[in-house]
Amino acid sequence: MFPGAELRRLQMPRKPGTPVVLRLRQSFEWTPNGRTFVYADPATLTILAHDDPATRETRHRSAKNSIPCTLPKLAALHGNSP
Repeated sequence: MFPGAELRRLQMPRKPGTPVVLRLRQSFEWTPNGRTFVYADPATLTILAHDDPATRETRHRSAKNSIPCTLPKLAALHGNSP
């Protein structure tokens, strides 16, 4: 499903009826732990759903990839001190 993706986290279900969650990092992702998720049934390991940042809507993808920037950081980028 995600060839070359690295497994970053395995989250076992805490409550009955909730899925196992695999967090993966694909090569293009900028966050250290990635933003790719696979949800599986804990009893059968059947894939229930997945969340692939490569196929998300551009609007959603750009909002999630923005980096918070404060006024002092912006001033420093322009060579001014706050």
